Amino acid sequence: MKNTAGFSLVELLLVIVIIGTLAAIAVPNLVAAQRAANETSALADLKTLHQANYQYFQANDGFGLISDLKNGKYIENFGTITTLGCGGASEIILKGGYAFGIVPTKMKFVNMVSTIDEYYFCALPTTDLLAGPIKTGTKIFYIDSLSNLPMIVNGSIATPRMNPCSQSKYCIKVNGNGSITLQYNQCTPVG
Repeated sequence: MKNTAGFSLVELLLVIVIIGTLAAIAVPNLVAAQRAANETSALADLKTLHQANYQYFQANDGFGLISDLKNGKYIENFGTITTLGCGGASEIILKGGYAFGIVPTKMKFVNMVSTIDEYYFCALPTTDLLAGPIKTGTKIFYIDSLSNLPMIVNGSIATPRMNPCSQSKYCIKVNGNGSITLQYNQCTPVG
């Protein structure tokens, strides 16, 4: 008597091929959706950091670095601070697939104390700084204390991918005498 219970090898292989095909279709869409979510979140986080730095300015007569904002409780439970380094930024925050750095562009001295008078924040995908299996984002975001407009870095300055947190790159250029040249033609304002 022949045992007819169970599935044949051909039937099992057919099911595996169908599942594999569905996975090949679904996974890239899921990765793209995650990347888009990271980018939307990064833009909102950049605005939050910028607003926190203006609150810090009102209380301290100067803008702060990331650790100043965190220690002053202007940003709490806001990502992980690391000293990985981001060009002119001495520390960065890693959050939601993006790295956020602040770069002072103009300092002022009051009673022998140096404070930040102008700055810019940048946000770039962490996979631009750290190797990762899946790209966490494709857009570089930027905001400064002069324009107060969040921007997407684009054009020739975005390729090849360079560190947007280094001075004299991207939306502003810090000249040798300390003055700033705006290069907003390289950036697109976003709402």
